[in-house]
Amino acid sequence: RIEGARALLILGDSVTTDHISPANEIPPESSAGRYLLSLGVPADALHTYLARRGNHRVMMRATFAQPTLVNELLPQGPAGLTRHQPDGEIQPIYDAAMRYRDAGVPVVVVAGKDYGNGSSRDWAAKGTRLLGVRAVIAESFERIH
Repeated sequence: RIEGARALLILGDSVTTDHISPANEIPPESSAGRYLLSLGVPADALHTYLARRGNHRVMMRATFAQPTLVNELLPQGPAGLTRHQPDGEIQPIYDAAMRYRDAGVPVVVVAGKDYGNGSSRDWAAKGTRLLGVRAVIAESFERIH
């Protein structure tokens, strides 16, 4: 039973596993990039999310941070951010998820058709769950997601 939930993201149609769990270079200004830099990793050694998939602290921060993913809570972007409710503060998705968790507020992801299309990436489901997402509410799901 989920009560009093907030939407962490509101997404459109055809959200792929690449949108959910990106494999691209880690931008230094991203949540994962800032985390790695805070640990002393040089900016030129951030590499890719794919190369860091063994590190759950990086991959949690990478979840839903793909540059082309549009979050309707913040449609003008940039990627990797959301609008915390009810105060409307714009913050990284990871930070908002942890803030909701600490406040005991369940979160959901709302999406359109064909959520989860693409290769079967373990981190697409795992990262979503580690962010505390209790449910993904979509018009339809890809069959193996």
